[in-house]
Amino acid sequence: MPPSRIALWRGRAIEVTAHLIPRCLWTTASIDVFVDSQCVLRSGGKLAAIGGVSAQFYDSGATHDIELCWGRAQIQCFPIEIKIDGEVVARSKVYVDNWPLVLWPATLVAGAIFWGFWHVAHGALPQRAFLTSRSGIRENSDQHSR
Repeated sequence: MPPSRIALWRGRAIEVTAHLIPRCLWTTASIDVFVDSQCVLRSGGKLAAIGGVSAQFYDSGATHDIELCWGRAQIQCFPIEIKIDGEVVARSKVYVDNWPLVLWPATLVAGAIFWGFWHVAHGALPQRAFLTSRSGIRENSDQHSR
């Protein structure tokens, strides 16, 4: 998905993209900020529901400070705020490119639960070992009571 144009700064387009990064059992999002198609900041997929990152970039003979803050994610988007040199240049939402990827951990957990219930319902789990150990406990307790 191409970057979304969310604001203008000194006549230059501020564009943002977001995409999910799969981790072990979760996903994080990387939010990238562009000034006239030049990437000036990447969040890098920090594991934080609410947070921010900052960087510096060089433009028109000067160094500028850029700050990106994001809020709690919804299914397909993040609320963001971008500041350049301390001035708020954009408050917007950025939509995540590959948002269905966020559903895979829930699918994995649901599949494990379904697998467990199916095996219990169909008697596929080894019950004989459980019964043997219970009778072994009873035999030991009977010996102690004599």
